[in-house]
Amino acid sequence: MKIDNFTYLLLKAIRSGKIYPVNKFMNLEETTMVIKKFKFKNKLFPLPILLGSTTLPKNKNINIYFNKKKISNVKIESIFKLNLKEIFFDILGTKYKVHPLYKYYKKYNYFLSKKPIKIKKKIIKRNKSLVTIATRNKPHIGHQTIIKYLLTKYKNITVTITQKNINKSSFSSIKNSYVKFLTKEKLNNRVNINNFTFPSFKLGPREGLLQAITRKNLYNADFVVGRDHSGYKSFFNENDTYKLCKKYENKIGVKIIYPQSPFFCIKCDKINLRTDCLHWKNKKFFIDISNTNLKNIKKYFN
Repeated sequence: MKIDNFTYLLLKAIRSGKIYPVNKFMNLEETTMVIKKFKFKNKLFPLPILLGSTTLPKNKNINIYFNKKKISNVKIESIFKLNLKEIFFDILGTKYKVHPLYKYYKKYNYFLSKKPIKIKKKIIKRNKSLVTIATRNKPHIGHQTIIKYLLTKYKNITVTITQKNINKSSFSSIKNSYVKFLTKEKLNNRVNINNFTFPSFKLGPREGLLQAITRKNLYNADFVVGRDHSGYKSFFNENDTYKLCKKYENKIGVKIIYPQSPFFCIKCDKINLRTDCLHWKNKKFFIDISNTNLKNIKKYFN
């Protein structure tokens, strides 16, 4: 059985313990419980981890191939079908049919659950002086402002750069951009830049919650959630991810941090955090921080 990059990264995440408590591709009952109750084996988990197949397997012991190489032997626990329309309506609402994840899973006729593997959970001491950030992009002035703000609250930051394609990495160029900024600000010894290979679900709040869980598993440190964290087009509202993560904060076991989203204040003529001034409440003074908008604020480029 051949798998694609998306499924390969999920398989790697299962094996590494990155998505603990999940230790398998889920069956129908587990998938339903995750979607309806945010639970896997009575532990918090927000997204189904699925192994799709276009054809019905001939036996319950199959070899898994990625990039023409055998990477695993899977013992199938069960074979089932999914009502994808119902699932994605629950997750995304009425616009689910145009979402890329629905289109991705729609190509599969069957789903396979595998027997669980034994994962020895790493015991990582709680680090209250560290905060973690998830990103896919080079640090524009908004990110830089957030990092400086967080370093007034924490001793150290770990920036995890998510790479969704195992064969095409932009990690080096993104890391170099961070190093350039950190060197200029003399913050190198307080900020670490790590690679984090993981697929993109584009599921906003649920994906943000999953990111918080993975960083808990890897660092046992607080986690930063942005204003439109893991959003996709107009599917989610501002701060939806923060609200969901904050709701489950105690079950995650780390603090969920909202970094006071920076904006360009026309009246102050500078980048401000929302705690710096209240002009963000007046649309005529507010320019949201995005790569597109920053192109029109050239003096804030390095």
